[in-house]
Amino acid sequence: MQQKTQTLTLNKSIPYIKNNIKNQIESIKSKKPSSVVIIQGPPGTGKSDIVKDIAIDLGMGLNTQYVGTMLLEAFGMPLPTMEDNAEFQKWSNPEFYRCDNLTITPKNENSFILLFLDDIHLASKTISNYLFQLLLGRSIHNKKLPNNFVIVMAGNRSEDKANFNTMASPIVNRSYFIEIRCDAKDWIENFAIPNQIRQDIISFIELYPDQLESPPLESKPFASPRSWTYFAQEMSQMENDGPLDISDIITIGKGHVGLDYTTKFVEYVELFMKWNAKSFFTGSAMPNQKDLSRMENYTLMSALSAELLKDLRDNNWNVNDEGLSKEIEIVKVMFNGLIDQCREIIPMGLRSLILSENITSKEAMLYYKLTEGNDKLLECVKEVMTAK
Repeated sequence: MQQKTQTLTLNKSIPYIKNNIKNQIESIKSKKPSSVVIIQGPPGTGKSDIVKDIAIDLGMGLNTQYVGTMLLEAFGMPLPTMEDNAEFQKWSNPEFYRCDNLTITPKNENSFILLFLDDIHLASKTISNYLFQLLLGRSIHNKKLPNNFVIVMAGNRSEDKANFNTMASPIVNRSYFIEIRCDAKDWIENFAIPNQIRQDIISFIELYPDQLESPPLESKPFASPRSWTYFAQEMSQMENDGPLDISDIITIGKGHVGLDYTTKFVEYVELFMKWNAKSFFTGSAMPNQKDLSRMENYTLMSALSAELLKDLRDNNWNVNDEGLSKEIEIVKVMFNGLIDQCREIIPMGLRSLILSENITSKEAMLYYKLTEGNDKLLECVKEVMTAK
């Protein structure tokens, strides 16, 4: 029986991509051939972003080339031959051998450069022939790829409706395919929280992880980590001119993730917006959580956590500030009210708070403030901190 193809979350793919880069470097030094990694996955999953992160982490320069828009001239041009009896055609170096316009500058002049060939699935047959030369002998028109260059490729799959062009078997046989998948937890912890994506979108995707991605469409919007990120950016930008209403959210959402996914999000947001979290921090009485449904408790928790997170960021995470201390105590009371009602949702609310503090300040003061004298809540925090 044929086994299902092994796929990885974006974050789990990092060690394998790094290992291939290191293997290429060793192969260059020993003058041996090696495979070149191709990161494959649905559109908008963050393939390009993870390559940038890896380049930064390894201290490498990044030379990004979009294969779908590369011209043949980028692979070198024939030079005029002045000698009357010239026997060989001379060529210029390929344009992407240059290092004066890198996406990321390396740490030092001796660092390696990562040549990132993005949208490899769009390579025409002619471009593929040049790529074959590059993979076979690290040269084009006998112009050697600089010894401090390593190659990483990325693209979509044939089923992704992204104008996929098949790859010739000699290229496939010299490549190392890593297929990635969308994963809500991975996206939230390793992208959404570090990049301060809106809390209403984070809490929605955490509650409905299947909404992060929809089947790719042509000429119509569909849900992906990228489109949810753009949706969040558009909402935040429009909020600069005043509060959003539901019609705003529908218009912005259906243009990014499609109407069906926007409708589901709006149903959630209407409950989220029911709670005036700021008023609870300024003296309004909290609702009796025992009288609330699980969904109402979840949206209350999300709204309070979002407001606290905003105030923490605005005050540089000074949890000892008098106003913030009061807010933290109110949030702590809210979490305590969930312990007997619906304990299973508590880690969802804690995750953004705890991880955001860790990423921003590298401290754990909020952790201590929330769990001080509360063993049951401490156990919930541990679930967040030790979750794989």
